[in-house]
Amino acid sequence: MVKDPTSIYKPDKRGEGWLKIKPEYVTGLMDELDLLIVGGYWGKGLRGGMMSHFLCAVAEIPTPGGKPSVFHSICRVGSGYTMKELYDLGLKLAKHWKPYHKREPPCNILCGTEKPEVYIEPCNSVIVQIKAAEIVTSDMYKTDCTLRFPRIEKIREDKEWHECMTLSMLEQLRGRASGKLASKHLDVANDEPQEKKRKTLPKIKKIIGIAEQFKAPDLSNVSKVSNVFEDVEFCVLTGTENHSKSDLESKIAECGGNVVQNPGPDTYCIIAGIENVRVKNVISSNKHDVVRAEWLLQCFQTKMFVPWQPAFMIHMTPDTKLHFAREFDCYGDSYSADIDVAQLKEVFSRVNNSIDAKMPLEVIGELEERYSWDSHPLSMFRRNTIYLDLYAVVNDPKTKICGTRLTVRALDLRFYGAKVVSQLKEGVSHVVMGEDRARVKEIKMLRRTFEKKFKILSELWVTDSIREGKLQSENQYLI
Repeated sequence: MVKDPTSIYKPDKRGEGWLKIKPEYVTGLMDELDLLIVGGYWGKGLRGGMMSHFLCAVAEIPTPGGKPSVFHSICRVGSGYTMKELYDLGLKLAKHWKPYHKREPPCNILCGTEKPEVYIEPCNSVIVQIKAAEIVTSDMYKTDCTLRFPRIEKIREDKEWHECMTLSMLEQLRGRASGKLASKHLDVANDEPQEKKRKTLPKIKKIIGIAEQFKAPDLSNVSKVSNVFEDVEFCVLTGTENHSKSDLESKIAECGGNVVQNPGPDTYCIIAGIENVRVKNVISSNKHDVVRAEWLLQCFQTKMFVPWQPAFMIHMTPDTKLHFAREFDCYGDSYSADIDVAQLKEVFSRVNNSIDAKMPLEVIGELEERYSWDSHPLSMFRRNTIYLDLYAVVNDPKTKICGTRLTVRALDLRFYGAKVVSQLKEGVSHVVMGEDRARVKEIKMLRRTFEKKFKILSELWVTDSIREGKLQSENQYLI
């Protein structure tokens, strides 16, 4: 521990005059051990598929002139190397790994309770230089001791496998400083040992700026050719397939308009050729009108400020929606402006022709009455709901009698605006009968149950009214 004599001790505080110096981080103060790799452990995660940890051992003292044949495990190490160093070491040892069977362990590799997943014959292995804090007692390894905080410093390519540390060397280290591996001292009078400096890659200077697609175009060289967009501000977000964003902005400047990259309170509208994420964000803000680029191209072509139409709009603000509601119907057809054939076809294409979209007869009757069309002969039966005696059994459409004149009368009534029904129920205003009067009594009995009574008339009421062009008095046709 190194301290400033004038500093004050503060618990749980680092710095401020108190420095803790560990010898393992000072070059030249630690004893390093040359151990042989004898076992391995499969890695997980980023190290999956390769050996990530290794079991290291020391050798028994060989006979004079011979090589060691038995090795004792001492520690497991899995740090100190880079991924590249680990990969290179794995490639070197890959073909020599063998499965470790606990019941039949190799006789030349002696382990404690810590067993490897695979092992390697010593003659095929390599020596690694290990740095650690101290040697501590442990029954997990055959040497009855292990290393505290071991890490690989380097692979000893300069040594053969049999030149690793022996048991006698290990015992000498343990006895020298009670297991502490920092047995050397630093002489501050001499030059300090030079630490290895890691190679630092040249830093690439990041250029901070605006991406090309967000830069404002240089319109200083654009010549003004018209005043179509005089002092009108536009924001062009995207172009079309044939006209880029910069092309549209240049043409706006030629017509006297102003271009901004971000819409503000003075922006007339936003132009979009392609709907991307930025366009959708602007739409969600609901602050500006978003117009198709086709409107802008039409203005360039006609050299005039073309009025907006619903077909040009991608998004409308509430004020613009209110304006369009006054000027156009729901299909985009103007109430006052003339349109050409192409525009008319476009309007018709928006009309829903499905059956569900048909206008109810009651609504048609109200419109005819509002605009004085109810006096027209084709509307004489518009307010009537009529049941024709076309069925052998009353109220059973399956028993329809075909080939009678009432079938033709049904078509006449529909043509002249009547609502013809197949069920005699509440709401029917008239029942029309032909020459067959067999069901008159049954129909009259059914009428007694109705709150609003219907009239039973001869089919002549229909034919005479059509012939005269107006409804005839019902009294002379009552049955």
